[in-house]
Amino acid sequence: MENTYKAANLIKDVDVKARTVVAYASAFGNIDSDDDIIQEGSYQKTIQENGPGGKNRVWHLFNHWLDHPIGKPFELKEDSTGLLFASKLPDTTKANDLLKLYESGFLTEHSVWIRIIKAINQTVDAREIRVIQEVALMEVSSVLWGANEQARTVEVKSIAELNNRIEAGAQLMRSGTMSDDMFLRIEATLAEMQKTMALLQQPPQPEPKPDQQETILEDQIDYLTKNLKLLKNGSTGKTGAGD
Repeated sequence: MENTYKAANLIKDVDVKARTVVAYASAFGNIDSDDDIIQEGSYQKTIQENGPGGKNRVWHLFNHWLDHPIGKPFELKEDSTGLLFASKLPDTTKANDLLKLYESGFLTEHSVWIRIIKAINQTVDAREIRVIQEVALMEVSSVLWGANEQARTVEVKSIAELNNRIEAGAQLMRSGTMSDDMFLRIEATLAEMQKTMALLQQPPQPEPKPDQQETILEDQIDYLTKNLKLLKNGSTGKTGAGD
């Protein structure tokens, strides 16, 4: 059985006074960067067994780090959008940092660590897709920024949304109200966000025409032929007149 991470970028509610966050940790029906779709109903069994009404073994973490537990969701359920969780943030340094990240709008992403129990392959628009039908949920995480560069560029909703997050992060850096560790993480995350912004703003490169492709290939062959001749001359001891 495969272990994997799946992300979602949709917060339903943050109540700063009550210190609660309600958000989607996983989305249904979307083809992600791994060519996977999570089917509605995939979490039902694992919620019943290990959710708040079962053995209560599902943790709420920060960035999937087991040494940074935030707490345990007090609610886990599916709806037509995805896996919804609700969590109360305790009065700890890490959770206080997290609450400020939510309040500023810098933190908008969540992710799940799952073990795939059942899946089938389907072809959608001539594309091989894996439809995930049942999973075991290990934890949900609040994440600063996705780890996969391809996934980041695909899943960013818009340049404006990303720019808003960059501005929120810059404001947090100026605020001076978080732990030193979190400042370092925000600084690194801002650098990655700015790289993604640069990629998104690049104009699309036109595909070379067939005659251009032939010219490029001929130039490459000519270049290789010349270099092979130089290497051959060097190996046979031929030297220039001045040697």
